Amino acid sequence: MSKNGNENSPRGYEIFFNGERFILNAYATGEFKPESVIVELMDTEFEDNLENSSSDKWEGSIWDESFINFTDMDCVFKFTANYDNRIVLEDEVTVYIARDFYWLLHRGF
Repeated sequence: MSKNGNENSPRGYEIFFNGERFILNAYATGEFKPESVIVELMDTEFEDNLENSSSDKWEGSIWDESFINFTDMDCVFKFTANYDNRIVLEDEVTVYIARDFYWLLHRGF
């Protein structure tokens, strides 16, 4: 609750604690389906090729042990959908990393 002051929603969907795995989902709806969906954690070498888990849903994750040391900061994920007709669609999503000593302590064991 210390992150946003709302007892009914103690942490917003855009808030991650340092060290958490980023679970990635993308939905590609419409007449045409992408051949691939790639997600990059901007300004890093981390990326993932999402797997098509259903007709419209693509899923994956990004994690590295170094994420434990993230400090309070914004992280930008760039989603790129590649279509067979050479169309490329991109979108960016920003999340906030909250350095939380409770989670840091538990990840130290």
